[in-house]
Order: sequence, then C-alpha cells, then structure tokens
Amino acid sequence: MFFRQTGEENLAATVGELLAVGAKSSSVTLQWIMLYLAGHPLKQTILQEEIDRVLGGRVPTFDDKKSMPYTNAVIQ
Repeated sequence: MFFRQTGEENLAATVGELLAVGAKSSSVTLQWIMLYLAGHPLKQTILQEEIDRVLGGRVPTFDDKKSMPYTNAVIQ
C-alpha cells in the first residue's frame, strides 16, 4: 500500500535526496579534477590537446567517449 499523501510525500523526499546526492558527488568530482589539473600543468596540456583533437570545438556526445581515453582516465 502506498499510504496516499504520506506515501507521495515520502516518495518526493526520497527522489529529491537522490538527486541532491548525485549533484553533490558530481560537484566534488569536478573539484578534485580541477585541483589535480592545477597541480599538473603537463597533464592539463595533454587533456586539452585530446579534447581539441577529438571535439574540434563542438559539443561532446556519448559516442566521443571511446575516442577520449585520456579524458576518461582523468575523470576516473
């Protein structure tokens, strides 16, 4: 049983928490990537060269992922 309004409120709260946690982990990941790259300028140059070579200034797609092993490694 879904418990009517209480169930709907609990569902909304749970979904909201899941979205907030996902956003927080993405934010922290990006912060660590920026910190790492700031301390390793050569790595930053290699990353930028791969991005420029594969994307050429366009917006990335999921299909680009297989062509960007260095970028994937940095994100991981």
